[in-house]
Amino acid sequence: MFHDELIRELVEELDQKQRLATAWIDRLRTTLRGLSFHSEQLDVRTRVAPPPGEPVAQLAALIDTRIDPTHQPATWWQAVRDEVRRLIQALQARTGADVSFAQALERALDYREWTQFTFFSVTLDRRREITDRTFAQRSGGAERDAVHVPVRGSGRPL
Repeated sequence: MFHDELIRELVEELDQKQRLATAWIDRLRTTLRGLSFHSEQLDVRTRVAPPPGEPVAQLAALIDTRIDPTHQPATWWQAVRDEVRRLIQALQARTGADVSFAQALERALDYREWTQFTFFSVTLDRRREITDRTFAQRSGGAERDAVHVPVRGSGRPL
């Protein structure tokens, strides 16, 4: 019973943090829509996608901000408990001299590592992903504006 309650609190905390991060991204997108850089606007999209092969992938898929964990059926909670147990077993098997179990667990449960960000350049005629290569083709001022202004204008990041 103690483990079940601990898992419930963990899931609710992860869900809350993801919801706050989603709200921050929404504010960032609103700020970006209000700015124009040399006839270009910027946009950002996110998706939950833990690195492939990571033991936390299934748990991250279950903890989806589109659903409220407090209103899920017992079957969903059982799936979550099973995934947490699998995650713990996988992390215990991976730990050794270079990383402790606590460090591995902390890293695996860092919801920020589960999120991939994609930035876009939006002009009248096209929308294209900003990659390292296309970003490097910008002038120094355009690079600075593209990074600094959205972050400063969107409030405190999480």
